[in-house]
Amino acid sequence: MWRRWGDYLYALTVLVVFGAEAVALVALSIAFFARLLGLMPYTRLLTILTWVVVLTCVSLAVVMQHVLVYYAASAWHERSRKEKAAAWTDLLVRWVFDRTTVLPAKLPREGGEALLDLRETIKGEDGLALGELIERFGIGARLVKRARSRGLGTKLHAIEGLAKARLPSALDTAFGLLADPSPVVRYMATRVIARTLASLLPGPERDRDMERFVEVLRTTDLPSGVVEEALLLLDDAADPVVRALLTEAETRPKVARAALDAAGRLDLEDLAELVARFVEHEDPELRAAALQCVPKLHATSPRLAAAITRASEEPIEYVRVQATRALTSVDPRRAMPPLWDRLHDASWWVRRAAAESLRALGPLGVAELHRAEEYHPDRYARQMAHHVLSEIEPALAEAP
Repeated sequence: MWRRWGDYLYALTVLVVFGAEAVALVALSIAFFARLLGLMPYTRLLTILTWVVVLTCVSLAVVMQHVLVYYAASAWHERSRKEKAAAWTDLLVRWVFDRTTVLPAKLPREGGEALLDLRETIKGEDGLALGELIERFGIGARLVKRARSRGLGTKLHAIEGLAKARLPSALDTAFGLLADPSPVVRYMATRVIARTLASLLPGPERDRDMERFVEVLRTTDLPSGVVEEALLLLDDAADPVVRALLTEAETRPKVARAALDAAGRLDLEDLAELVARFVEHEDPELRAAALQCVPKLHATSPRLAAAITRASEEPIEYVRVQATRALTSVDPRRAMPPLWDRLHDASWWVRRAAAESLRALGPLGVAELHRAEEYHPDRYARQMAHHVLSEIEPALAEAP
């Protein structure tokens, strides 16, 4: 609020100063032309010129003083705000550890911000208690009301506060905001829903909201990056949502790709078999995403190993790269022949992935790299093997 009104005041000051300068320059130009035509005495021209110079000096001084005072006042205001917020944070932390600590009937703005920051940080039962405190002080109701306002700035600030608060009572509002015409509002509302669902205790209500969220992700036009971020924000509660997105045949490819990436990042090993099905999907981007995810989930089976080996020979470069990296999850003796072949792939990225995969296989893979450096028939394969070996051997020499 302080910054916004300060910016308004600065804009008004600059407008007045430059307006006055413009008027003064117009008057000075008219005076010079009048003097050239003999319509004005020299002394009058000199007087006008003197007043224009004085006005310019005063204008520069006003702007300079305003900037200095504004930044000094901003620094003081920010320091004062931080001190008050720190004091309220200490009081609220004491309340978390000792619920008998007396809190005032109403929190000032700094206290509300401190409470929201604590709610964002603390999870579990204490986090739920802070959420109840947010409701008790009416902060949640105010945020919900502002989230429905017409001003974009006010709305975004309120949605950010709801994301910190993680209030179950705000879920309906957040779901409603997904129909907002502004993309940034929809993206931030998705974060509110994900963070709130992650904080809920398991039960029928959370399951119902999870199903609603799955339907939203499947039908709402959201970028894959936003969908993936939302799934990552679900944290421990992500498993049923990711499972539903990967199971439903109507899930759009970009949403399924985000679900595959999230499964790998969150180490959802229970979904390994479901992810493995996408290794042979007709969409090459989904195949690549599944191949990237498989090693992280430690999925192993003879059928999957065969599918990865076949994918390493595909004509699409980025699929071959991911398949070559995924060969690290296959039995080393079975992975060696396709990795040897990929060392002389036409793509530099595939050759690099093959050499790094051999290195990741341990002593057997390193021995194979040494053999490739000496005996591989393709000179580019020999160069790549030498390059990767030169990276790991100094590290081995420095190891105690």
